[in-house]
Amino acid sequence: MFNWKKKNEEKEDNIVEEEIIEDGFRPTYNVELLYEKMPNFSADALLKKLRESCENVEILTETKDKGLLAFIFEDYLVEYKDNKRVPAQCIIAKTDKVIELKSFESSIQQSWEWREAGEAIENCKYSILVSDMMAAGLEYQSRLELFQKFLVAILEEFPCNAIHWVPSGQIVNPISYIESQKDSSNLGHLYGAVNVRFFNISNGSENEMLMDTVGLAALGIPDLQCHFIDLDPGKIGSILYNYAYYLFENGDVIEDGHTVEGTERGGKWKCQHEFSLVEPQRIVVDMNPGREHAAGNRAEIE
Repeated sequence: MFNWKKKNEEKEDNIVEEEIIEDGFRPTYNVELLYEKMPNFSADALLKKLRESCENVEILTETKDKGLLAFIFEDYLVEYKDNKRVPAQCIIAKTDKVIELKSFESSIQQSWEWREAGEAIENCKYSILVSDMMAAGLEYQSRLELFQKFLVAILEEFPCNAIHWVPSGQIVNPISYIESQKDSSNLGHLYGAVNVRFFNISNGSENEMLMDTVGLAALGIPDLQCHFIDLDPGKIGSILYNYAYYLFENGDVIEDGHTVEGTERGGKWKCQHEFSLVEPQRIVVDMNPGREHAAGNRAEIE
């Protein structure tokens, strides 16, 4: 988890006050699996499947009456301050939630990889929560790796209609997701976990738009955003995806005042950490596209 601090200096007393800003990190990471018919989960069948990708796995809890399955992963150990090492856990929990399409509206609107998402879930009645536990202390790449191995095993054994990927605010096609995980690159591993969103600013300037990523902050890396006028959203989306992969591979390495290449070769867009303009509230790396295309007050502070 990254720690971003806002400092206010009082020169007279030589005091530095630090305000800790919420960064959007999720201590538990989860998605919802949406079904038309409730599957009959088998702990033994899932354990067998999990051992194909994670050798040292054991069933921790199985409560059929409450619809809860929990597994421990001995190869993913979280080390605490007292040098105690505890294996990460992942769970499946049936929920009593009544699925209402209107509760997924914002995620459907931002599901750019699957424009048929709304149709895919319109007949879904059941929701299954898939979550990690005791895993927040893992290095973020290992944490996502474990979660995705767990998720793929579930989807292959008990296929669902759709995945509501809560941390990235989108509905994901489970077939496309499984296929993406066959890609050994970071591109494949971020499928579903990171989403690039698009917003028209109705009360702003003409052709004013905002695009951001959502999903990285949940893992402990800052998301990105760009608030702009008169630029091609397709190009901005590609830039955001590319730098999302860069941050996932390297961590929070884009410091305030650093520049990144924009839509034109050799162009330099200045970056800084700031509050996200759109929910969920988190710290993002804001990319300033320069005086000609910057929206809000960014042209003034360039």
